[in-house]
Amino acid sequence: MKNNNSPVIRKLVRRSLKNNKKRNFFITTAIALTTLLIASVFSIGMSLFETIKMHETRLMGTTAHASVTQPTASQIERLKQLDYVKTVGTGNFVASVQNTPQMGDMTLSMHYLDKTEWEKLRAPAYTDIVGYYPQKENEIMVPLWVLERLGIENPSVGMEIRLSCYTENFNDGMPFDETFVLSGWFNSYMHIRSGNIDSILVSEALSDKYGKTVGNDGYASVLFDDSKRVTEYCEKLVTDLELSDEQKVKPVPAFDVDAGTVKTTLIATAAIVIFLILTGYLLIYNVLYISVSRDVRFYGMLKTIGTTPKQIKNIVVGQILRLCIKGIPAGAAAAFLISFVAVPMVLNKSSDGLETGAVVSFSPLIYLGASLFALLTALLGAEKPAKKAAAISPIEALKYTGIKVSNKKIHFSAKGKPYKMAFRNIFRDKKRSAVVFLSLFLGITTFITVTTLINSMDTDNYISSYLESDFILTNNTVNTVQNTKQKFTPSFIGQIKSLPGLERLRVTALEWMFLDYSPEDYEKYIDELINNYGMEEQNKDDIKNNFGGYIVGIDRDALTELNAASDNPIDIDAFERGDIALIASDKPELFENIDELTITPVRFAGDSESSLRWKKFDTVKVAVGGFVPLSFERIGFVLAPSDLLPEPELWDR
Repeated sequence: MKNNNSPVIRKLVRRSLKNNKKRNFFITTAIALTTLLIASVFSIGMSLFETIKMHETRLMGTTAHASVTQPTASQIERLKQLDYVKTVGTGNFVASVQNTPQMGDMTLSMHYLDKTEWEKLRAPAYTDIVGYYPQKENEIMVPLWVLERLGIENPSVGMEIRLSCYTENFNDGMPFDETFVLSGWFNSYMHIRSGNIDSILVSEALSDKYGKTVGNDGYASVLFDDSKRVTEYCEKLVTDLELSDEQKVKPVPAFDVDAGTVKTTLIATAAIVIFLILTGYLLIYNVLYISVSRDVRFYGMLKTIGTTPKQIKNIVVGQILRLCIKGIPAGAAAAFLISFVAVPMVLNKSSDGLETGAVVSFSPLIYLGASLFALLTALLGAEKPAKKAAAISPIEALKYTGIKVSNKKIHFSAKGKPYKMAFRNIFRDKKRSAVVFLSLFLGITTFITVTTLINSMDTDNYISSYLESDFILTNNTVNTVQNTKQKFTPSFIGQIKSLPGLERLRVTALEWMFLDYSPEDYEKYIDELINNYGMEEQNKDDIKNNFGGYIVGIDRDALTELNAASDNPIDIDAFERGDIALIASDKPELFENIDELTITPVRFAGDSESSLRWKKFDTVKVAVGGFVPLSFERIGFVLAPSDLLPEPELWDR
């Protein structure tokens, strides 16, 4: 007949815990620290992941995964019926906005979006939306940063804004002026990525007025049911929609990632997860292994009075479970409190100056998962020591010292030195020593890794790696033919150079220009531009007639430092003589067919009522002598690639 001795087992568990308070403290602390480690790291990690995901979405200006250019009505209907397509929205180009000196280096166009495109695909990528989507012909919705460039600091719904627009090309006749009514505004972030390229939203009535359609001037945005299969689905769309040669399926750049990059990311993530799991397991196992091993005599004496191995295991497991009841909630609570402070702090450090903001994620699944893992780890950590206690015979238990006796003779001097004795004591139990050292190694490595990652997210470190200068002076005065106000004269530059403590000064001059365009020479560049910056609504005739950008004047010192770090040095003497020009691009292969640039410098010549918008200077032809990185001297680009010339030439203009 089987005896029910559960009350006796529970009593032994309580008394054992009562008599080993110091041991209980260390085990409970180990369990709490493991819970704290896992919950905190994953809470911060998930928040960073959500922040990056949101950051990319806002920079793209859409939640869509891809777009189909100039779709027909039947193709749009077919899109909506495909089982792997979740949402379909449409939009189209309506007009281009004439730039003014007040607006600066921006490229604006007007677009109409249907209800699905606006509500489900575009609006989620914007913030601080005020007002309503344009309904009437003269209503517009404008990004806040554009309103600021227009000098409107306190916008209000219903206010009037006068703009000059082109329904076709900038050079196709004079622009027309129209007074629009502001129906709303929003924070858009796409201009951060695209180099100040953005859109003003208009009504369907205005789109119809100028005869613009999705089939001729627009696109269909597509949201798939699985963001991990965007490349695969884009390839399927080509055949499922029977696209023509002129039509293209373009993935949003954020999802245009090669399989190798995704695989590398997954491997790195898996490695970090395994690393954290192993660290937590060893932390608990190490404490439990030492603790239970010290109580082998106690368990051996229990066996002398008839306690079965199973009952001994229950005693050990019962102690661990009771300690988990204390340690796991304490660790989870501490993780929540730390994350509540640490997560916003880390995200603020990593996104300081990041205009898209940050997302803080406190998922209950993190704390539930951390608690379950800590419980599982504690039970696994106690399993082997418990088996060891249950398997040992009563006689062996009474003689147990925790040290394996070896027949190998050890030679040591009669007067043992303390450090030698300590060394022998540490490695007396090699297995336990290995566990201790591995725990210490992983713990220190985890601390260093987390600390390094957090410090790497510091904006100051990022800026230091991206920019060499401490500050930048910019001439913001209006620069026109009638009113030239060049503040950065050679004498002014000389005064700056004479300032005490100045280590280095770089001078970069900018001037607008038009670049002669031929589809054959710039085909690769334009395809890359359209693919990366979502310009599917712009046809190549628009680009040809608006192919303008910057001439950039730089000094000899800038090129000298660039040559020192380059495998393809630039002929600085030829550059200073004006024999060659440089193109700012990270992909020289896009310009392999271009040996010569035909540049026409221009300067704004007046308002829209003038008979001439731009004052054109003498056209120059200059050979291409090399390339500089797009980030060099913070050059950037507008539509045409920026071209570099000797800085004095721009001073003389």
